[in-house]
Amino acid sequence: MATMGEMMAMIAHQWKQPLNALALNVFDLKDAYEYGELDKEYLDKMVRTSKEQINFMAKTIDDFRDFLLPAKEKISFNVKNVIDDLLYM
Repeated sequence: MATMGEMMAMIAHQWKQPLNALALNVFDLKDAYEYGELDKEYLDKMVRTSKEQINFMAKTIDDFRDFLLPAKEKISFNVKNVIDDLLYM
């Protein structure tokens, strides 16, 4: 149970930034509409950045779940990709 609590705390920590970014996108859409700045290009950008944040949140869940599962076999991985993912966070 303690491990599960720690995992939930880490997930919550990782989710705070993307949730904040999504909230800002929602409020920005409203402001853009009110000031007549909302066009297809702007809307496409908001959808794209929102999807990126949602995908990051989904990946966070997968990463934590996979971390706790015992590995059945060794796998090769690209260290550069792992470092890039870390820097993206």
